[in-house]
Amino acid sequence: MPPPPHPRTLNDSDKPTSDHEAVSGSMYHSSNQLSQEQISHLLDTGSPAAFMTLYHHSILTVSPIDGFHAFLCPHCHIFIKSSISISFSLLVAGHFTVLSNHYRHKSCTAQHARNEGSNTQLILRQQCLNSAPDSSTSASCPSPSSSFSESESSNSPVSVTSSSTISDSGSHSNPTVYIPPLHPPCHGLPFQWDLAPNSNIQVSLPWLRTLHGRPDELPYTFNILDGQAYARSLDCTRFVLDTSNSCPACVALGPALDELGKLIPLYQPRTRRSLKNVLQLSQMVDEHSKELERWKLKSLNDARSISNKLSTINSHSALLMAISQTDVPWLQRILQIQIKNGAGINTIIRRIEEALEKGYKPRGYSNDAYDLVLLVYRIGGANLLYALNRRMSIPSLRTLRTRLSFVTIAPTIGPIVLDTISANILNVIVGPRAHAGLQRPRGVSILTDEIALEEAVVFFPSENGVGGLCWKHSHVIDPILNTYDSAVQIASKLDSGQVHLGKEMTVTVVHLFGEDETYPLLAAPSCKEEDYTDWEKLINMLIDAWMTNGADKTVGPLWSFATDGDSTRRKAGHRTFVHTMLDESSPLYGILADIPGLNLYTGRESITLDFDYKHIFKRFCTMLRSSNGMVLGNGRRMDSTKLERYLTWLDDCDNEKAKRLLYPDDPQDVPRAIELMRAIIKLGRIDPTKPPYTPPCQDPNIEAYIDFETLRMLGDLFHNLLEPFVNPSLSLTQQVVHLSTFAHLLFTFYRGHRRSFMPNQLYYDSQTLVKNVIFCIAKQQRLDASQPFFLLDVGDDAIKLLFAFLRMCGGHNSALNYKQAIDRLRAARDIGGVYSRNPDLRHGHRRLNLSRTEHLDHIHRDMWSGDILSHNVNLRACWLSGRDVAISLLSGSPTYTEEFDYEGIFSNPNVDMLRVFGAGLYPGITEDEDEDTSIQVTFTPPESASVKGSVPGVATNENLEIADENPILDLEEQLESLTINDSTSESTCSIVQNLEPSMPPLPTGPGIRPNDFLAVEGKYVHKASFCRIYFNSSFKGKSHDRLRRVRGFTSVKKIHRTEDISSPDDAESIFVAGSPFLTLIRLNDQTTALAFLRSTSIVENGVPRTGINVDTLRSPAAKVKISGDLLLLHHVPVVDLETSMNMWVWTGGYLKSLSPVPKANVSTRKVIELSVQGSLTEPVNPSVVAASEYLPNEHRTEVNSRDITWALKEDVLEAASTTIWKRLDDLKVPISSITLLSGRYDGFPYSKDDGTPALLCAEAAQALSEANVTNTEVLCALCHKPTSDLRSHMGGHILRSIRRVPDELVTPVGQVLPCGFCGSSGNPDCAIKLKKTKRATEVITNCPHKVPFKYGFAEKGSESRPCRNVPVVCGLCPHRERKTDAKPAIWRYNMEEHLSLSHPEYAHPGKIYGLPLPLHMIDTVVITVQEEKKFSVPARSNPEKPSSTHTANHQSTHPPAPTSSGQKRQADVQAGQFRLIISSSNGTKRARMAKD
Repeated sequence: MPPPPHPRTLNDSDKPTSDHEAVSGSMYHSSNQLSQEQISHLLDTGSPAAFMTLYHHSILTVSPIDGFHAFLCPHCHIFIKSSISISFSLLVAGHFTVLSNHYRHKSCTAQHARNEGSNTQLILRQQCLNSAPDSSTSASCPSPSSSFSESESSNSPVSVTSSSTISDSGSHSNPTVYIPPLHPPCHGLPFQWDLAPNSNIQVSLPWLRTLHGRPDELPYTFNILDGQAYARSLDCTRFVLDTSNSCPACVALGPALDELGKLIPLYQPRTRRSLKNVLQLSQMVDEHSKELERWKLKSLNDARSISNKLSTINSHSALLMAISQTDVPWLQRILQIQIKNGAGINTIIRRIEEALEKGYKPRGYSNDAYDLVLLVYRIGGANLLYALNRRMSIPSLRTLRTRLSFVTIAPTIGPIVLDTISANILNVIVGPRAHAGLQRPRGVSILTDEIALEEAVVFFPSENGVGGLCWKHSHVIDPILNTYDSAVQIASKLDSGQVHLGKEMTVTVVHLFGEDETYPLLAAPSCKEEDYTDWEKLINMLIDAWMTNGADKTVGPLWSFATDGDSTRRKAGHRTFVHTMLDESSPLYGILADIPGLNLYTGRESITLDFDYKHIFKRFCTMLRSSNGMVLGNGRRMDSTKLERYLTWLDDCDNEKAKRLLYPDDPQDVPRAIELMRAIIKLGRIDPTKPPYTPPCQDPNIEAYIDFETLRMLGDLFHNLLEPFVNPSLSLTQQVVHLSTFAHLLFTFYRGHRRSFMPNQLYYDSQTLVKNVIFCIAKQQRLDASQPFFLLDVGDDAIKLLFAFLRMCGGHNSALNYKQAIDRLRAARDIGGVYSRNPDLRHGHRRLNLSRTEHLDHIHRDMWSGDILSHNVNLRACWLSGRDVAISLLSGSPTYTEEFDYEGIFSNPNVDMLRVFGAGLYPGITEDEDEDTSIQVTFTPPESASVKGSVPGVATNENLEIADENPILDLEEQLESLTINDSTSESTCSIVQNLEPSMPPLPTGPGIRPNDFLAVEGKYVHKASFCRIYFNSSFKGKSHDRLRRVRGFTSVKKIHRTEDISSPDDAESIFVAGSPFLTLIRLNDQTTALAFLRSTSIVENGVPRTGINVDTLRSPAAKVKISGDLLLLHHVPVVDLETSMNMWVWTGGYLKSLSPVPKANVSTRKVIELSVQGSLTEPVNPSVVAASEYLPNEHRTEVNSRDITWALKEDVLEAASTTIWKRLDDLKVPISSITLLSGRYDGFPYSKDDGTPALLCAEAAQALSEANVTNTEVLCALCHKPTSDLRSHMGGHILRSIRRVPDELVTPVGQVLPCGFCGSSGNPDCAIKLKKTKRATEVITNCPHKVPFKYGFAEKGSESRPCRNVPVVCGLCPHRERKTDAKPAIWRYNMEEHLSLSHPEYAHPGKIYGLPLPLHMIDTVVITVQEEKKFSVPARSNPEKPSSTHTANHQSTHPPAPTSSGQKRQADVQAGQFRLIISSSNGTKRARMAKD
């Protein structure tokens, strides 16, 4: 480095004009502010603040270098470059930190020492120059070459000052003298790069780029001198002209060198080799060498691997050959074990060869294998498992028994007890769930239903007792079968009817919300005689058992009790679960208390009642398919007749499909019910006033439009009921909104029409379903709001899957007795457990297409895509949203606003969705209910079981005990000697227990339990075989067809014939159901007026029709009945001024009567439906007009939304009245045939504006008065006299005709089996049938003179009306119908004639010769003395006189006439006397006298 310049004072004229001059300037500047001592002190300090002070006093020199501030060090006189850009001013001390760190440190001190040596040589040279007068160089003076080395050459002009110092005043004592610089050689620009560790500058330079002619040649070269790298430009001058260390060309290389130094370390392996330095090239060579070595090793390894693979392929080829040549047992298990043990392929081949030779079997099986074996055993049976074990080496049944414990379900032997339920709770639910680690509590629902049983007694070895006896009455016996006397006692109770065989098995299971499994709690045989009190006790017992065993804590709390539409369980459930108002302390109160209209009554632990939603679907459709249909809106009825016509309006529905929907072979078909409901929803969206339903330029069909308004309301109801259960995309919030809408619509329709809309029972079940859903969601929010709530978990549909398993386990024999049912129930539970542990084994329904209705019956939780998390639901908001939707729907319907004013209705705290009319009344529960027409399955009382029969019973497969081998002891041979002695009584058996001491020892041996045998006739008989022979000798199996197996099943398939319409002319001559017509109606005061009706049904000779020819309709011989609703007309005077024509316009309303709600001070209005003879009707084609043009506002409240209605001219109505009366008179139709309308009603007869009655028929009124026909009387078809009791009156004619007593008749009584209503014979319309149900007995006939009567009272008779001539069923005729089907009947007074014609071998009161009548037939032929006296018929004295030996002793004698209370007893006495006569005349030993 050159010596430092001496300080000098700079004047304004001396300021540097360039950066180079600024660098060469003086270090110190004069200042008036700082003294020399202060400057020296600051320099000694050397801190950043000190240097900043010197800078601000212009003493420290700062110069820009490469765009950054550079500080000239006062000590070593070199510039120190900073990182501060020249765009920033130096204002803070931190800017001078770089100078402070350098000042007087190691590098600074070293440079200062070098500067001192250079100054010394310069001073000596200056002295030599001063002594010489010229510029020649003296020999004594050192030459530049000897005085300066290349490393010490100066880069700037050198200035030398005298030895004098700066004075205190700041002036110099001597002036500064400048020496011209020398011209040292230029070695290039020295530079330094950041080097990599363990490297030097030589290997860091890109030497390849210095070669001439290379593509990446640099414009400079590199030199290394004493370890210092230099870069020399190709334009280098080779010497330095100024004070710099390098020539200007080399100095200009600085930025390029810096850039190159930064770029070289960034080179990647893919960078061209010509750009890299020596170190990088060396590294690249090393890497290539390593890669080459790696590939060499890889090639060697590959060669060895290929050789091994070829050997392995050969071994596997041998393995495949071995497998293909023969079947290897349990190959998968062999491979698993060998692979687990690390065996090679050759070892595996040897093991397979051993297996082929039967010399090797694997040991140990996985849990999946045991589950598979259990599934095979439970579905396929022991034989299939044995075959698979022999062929495939799967675990055997013995192994399965040692490794797994089967589900144990305790059977009900005798009455239901708490211990049985508790045992099942612990063994079936609590224990298995604890073993499986299922600890999450879940809501629990108890489900119950029945499954048909074979009526047979079975033996349970584990209980040593007999099963299959009804749980209600089995408390009267001891079911334990210890001795023969025990069997005799049970048989006697069965024979006497004190206990019955189970017709069905009552199954109660537990279903957990959020899971698919069901857990059986109870399985008990039922005789179907249980009443609601029995079920109430059973339900409480189930709850007690659940709580007592702690299942509410280990499994979950009870939330609901679900059942189907059974009336007994409904009433029991209501009494158990709808009796306590939700308490304010309940955690549910805050959620549910503010929901208006929700019934808050629950049972213990807030348990609610529930009904199956699929049953409700089916019952709605069953109700629609009936002739009664449903009444909605302002009284419009929708039934199958209308639906059959309108369904064909859909694009995808033809006549055949419509009939399949309305009259299915199986009314329990859920997909078909859903399809019908969806079709109705589509119909509700049709506008019948638009094409193609109404041709252009034609008036719309008012009839169709009003029907479609009803269909629209019905479709809205069905839509909101179906969507929550069949649309998987709905969220739980949307589901609740739909259910709320459904509940409000249902409430409004039922409140307006009650039973005309739907049965009370169905309404109760539907609203209870919605209530339970709301409660269960609230309970889920309290239990665990983060869990989803799957709506399809409600109801009892889960138990149907269990029943499917029960049937499936039976294979080809789907029928089952009680023991088989228990075993299959255990098997079904095992199957369910396997499927829950192995979901991949379940076939499921993986290709369900929800556009197909048959798949909607199999929706499962995995298919639901909507958000069903319970914490995302606000129940009150959803409920109110549903209410608003219902209000919007009802606002556009013909429904009065006050009927859906829910805020006003529910402001009464005693009124809610279930208590429709308040007063604590629940539909279907607290009223004297009619039969539920939405359920077609009826029940029959149990019959006394007979334990004796002459035909041996067929053995059933009852022994389902798990066993690996066939039974060792065959007992069938021991039973061959057992016979039945006919001479014993019916309650005894010829099998007599041998109590002699010579009895052989009890059987012993493997698998034999001595307690399972009973001593009979000196032999031991297995108790199961004994029960089969002794109790089930008259056993008859039930049908495998479900429709035949269901009790009381009644088909709804009734084809409604319609007249063919082949041309438009034919269409005009056809009267279809729904068309309007005119007829005459008589009132109580004999007033007769013309009425305008709309037909609802057409019946011809008892056959329903959808249409009929008009000529046939008017013919009295056709026996046509038209039913219809009476329409209200308003008189509009003088519409046409030219003709002065008055009009009668329909107001849209129907004639209605008040129908009081029982036990409540409330009445509803019911549409009156009248039935009219077809011959007394006149079809009419009214005009279509705008209601607003004819009717005032007060008469248009019930007009449809289209404002269209019917209008008839007054002269047309008067002509129709005259025509009907003339036809009645010409055809000699009895005047009493005019339909009677009892009571007084506003709106009929029709009246004018001034209240004057109009459209009256004076001729008819006069004829009624002359015939003396009262409002409750009808004319007898034989004597033409009025009577108020036609059945008794006609019975007198018939009895007098049979006994040949003279009678005053216009028309004689029929000769053969006369009708009890009209007295005629041979008329097919008079054929009569009798249908007995649990609730009532229905008489079915199409006789035109039929009158209603109460069968129960008529059959018993009374003092005032002793006639007992009612239809009775002949027990001797074969009947293929079920017990609850309608059976052909015979009038009681005709029964003797029927016996003589159809059963001549039997005797009867009019013929004592012949076989004795069976006991159940005696009462059907007996006529009491009171009946004979009532009709003036003498007692029969000599019925076909028998032989003299019997005549004297058995003359027919009669006791005194009984009172009304003894009428039935009198009939029994006479029946007993007749039995005695018949028995004596035939000489039998079965004579029995009736007990007094």
